[in-house]
Amino acid sequence: MKEHEHNQTSIIKTHYPVRKAKKRWVIAQSRKNYESQRMQNRCVEAAYHEVIATVKKLMGQIKIYYDIDLKTNSTNSATAMHSFINANFYWRLDCTFLYDYEITYSFSYCPYEAQIREMMKAFPLDRVCSYREFEPDFKDFYNAVMNIHIAEFTYIDDGL
Repeated sequence: MKEHEHNQTSIIKTHYPVRKAKKRWVIAQSRKNYESQRMQNRCVEAAYHEVIATVKKLMGQIKIYYDIDLKTNSTNSATAMHSFINANFYWRLDCTFLYDYEITYSFSYCPYEAQIREMMKAFPLDRVCSYREFEPDFKDFYNAVMNIHIAEFTYIDDGL
């Protein structure tokens, strides 16, 4: 019986191989007839990382945050590109199924919210950012992220 099951599995794998979905950003950057979309996506990604650099400067002396580049991480969705969260701010970059980069964000009593919102007024962030409300609230989401995610992407910097 086991031999029969093994043969069936082998036949299925041969004729119906499981293919992992390609990351959307890879396809988006390789589409030759969409240069303006590719340029805008590169601008969005650069602005996204600029906001993260600014937030890290504004966080203060003790910095605890989760920061992961999901572009090559196959365990996440095909759309995920990058994720950043600290106790006051959530910032995530994805590539949609239409190959446009988009950012979702959220604040929780963020002392530097005004500076970030000012950065989001400029192109290209003014077109691609959307606010996300967390259920039941931001604090619970943040605590879940910090408890669940891999320690190698969680940073604690006490300024020393």
